Amino acid sequence: MYIPHPDKSKPLDGFQAFFGLVGRDPEVEKHRKIVYALQEDGSAIPISQPVIGSVGGVPMYNGSPVGLGVSGSFSMKVLNKHGAQKYNFPEVAAFNLQGFSGVIAEESQTVNGSLTLTFANIEATTAGFYKSTDATGSKFEGGYLKKGIDYTSESPTQITLLNATADGFVILGRQMDPTGQIVPVTEGSSALFVFEDIAKAISANLQDGDTLTLNGGVASQDKLGGAKYIAVFGQPEAADGENVINLINGNQIQAVENTFKLARYSEVTTQTASVSGSLNLDLNQGNVFKTTLFENIGAINFVNANPDNSLTTTVTLKIVQGSTVPYTVGFTGIQFQLDTVPTMTPTLGARDRYVFTTDDGGITWDGGSFGQSFGTP
Repeated sequence: MYIPHPDKSKPLDGFQAFFGLVGRDPEVEKHRKIVYALQEDGSAIPISQPVIGSVGGVPMYNGSPVGLGVSGSFSMKVLNKHGAQKYNFPEVAAFNLQGFSGVIAEESQTVNGSLTLTFANIEATTAGFYKSTDATGSKFEGGYLKKGIDYTSESPTQITLLNATADGFVILGRQMDPTGQIVPVTEGSSALFVFEDIAKAISANLQDGDTLTLNGGVASQDKLGGAKYIAVFGQPEAADGENVINLINGNQIQAVENTFKLARYSEVTTQTASVSGSLNLDLNQGNVFKTTLFENIGAINFVNANPDNSLTTTVTLKIVQGSTVPYTVGFTGIQFQLDTVPTMTPTLGARDRYVFTTDDGGITWDGGSFGQSFGTP
């Protein structure tokens, strides 16, 4: 490597060169990658930074010019001998010394009196780590370590565990990506987690900025499949069990607003039945219902309505008249246009459809008849 002076036709004598993660400032120690001095026998010796240049503008090691190697792509900053910046390259593409051709470098260190562990064969700034219960690393303890939560990496060779860890536990590090870049390359990137249902998400140790999605458990029927949430510290908003949900670790997840362009969509229809003259519509089951009368209904109740008064909820209901005896339906507490409450069609087997809307968290419901006496099915 030769570093010329950017403004003059001569070498940049006595330069100071730093090498780090792509997109990060390599002058900051925790962003640095390991720099190797390439030896004539083919070996690579890790050297400290900054790498100092000769009067001729080439890197020096132990008083002699030396070739340099960096594992994977890297950022590079060059200062002159007085500390003034002359070059800054956010990304330099390079081959990988440790992970080339699919070879994954790994190394384990055992906790023994100190939570700071030093690695010799892998880069702490770009490796992934997990806790093991045996020296071989084969018995997985059950949790991958998360940078900034479980450990910090203040140099390319060391990590410091942030949680109490008993002596004898093994921390296994793996150089998991052939490019050498397995951490986010831009500030603000967050981890993404996928959970089977909301119950598993609630019990997870999610941290501020984590993003999660839900498959929507078939067994639990939480109706939240495909929902996307962002975790926040503490529990700053009132939980509603759907858009804002409290976690058992004291944090909270909040639904992310989305805009979609849909070619088609369908809603789940929930079949329900009255109990003791009341029809209870459980909004945890959806927003579309149908029922067949077998008794007179005095009231329609909306159960588990979202209490957030910044949201609007619309419910549709299909009522099928009895097949042998006509029954009546009462709409106590529901406001209709001009205070005109509809009357259920008395024709046997007739179908009436109704729409109900609230925008104050379920305190008041406005109702309307979508259509009546559609005839027998």
